[in-house]
Amino acid sequence: MIEPYININGKADEAIAFYDSIFQCKSKKIFRLSDMPEIPGQTLPEEMKNLIGDSEIEICGSIVHISDMMGDFMTQDGHISLMIQFKSPEELASVYEKLSEDGQILMALAPESFAKLYAWVKDKFGVGWQLMFN
Repeated sequence: MIEPYININGKADEAIAFYDSIFQCKSKKIFRLSDMPEIPGQTLPEEMKNLIGDSEIEICGSIVHISDMMGDFMTQDGHISLMIQFKSPEELASVYEKLSEDGQILMALAPESFAKLYAWVKDKFGVGWQLMFN
């Protein structure tokens, strides 16, 4: 089993709420930095206590982790996108519309040689989503 891990610089709460509004996540676990065990000799700054250290949300039957990882651990542009196979073109179109709002359409929703319908978008958090219906 592969569980994708998405690092979103300071906007993990917003991203989780956004994905939940689209996918109605069945399971959510959120661990804030303030919930994590203290590291001896290190004090967590007050402004970081509410950040998400790890979370697990279920999207289309798979666990996806999202955190507020910051600093050197962040990259500006990842080389991974998440692929979702849909059971209906209507469901795909609805998710496509929501993910592409305030995002970037990399490949517009259209029939392709390899799928009845396909689209690729980068959402407002920079996460790539490949959406397919066969």
